[in-house]
Amino acid sequence: MNHLPPLARNNHNQYTT
Repeated sequence: MNHLPPLARNNHNQYTT
């Protein structure tokens, strides 16, 4: 998913999929 919000940077580990 590349269309995540800026806050995703903090949880990039969970948004790596």
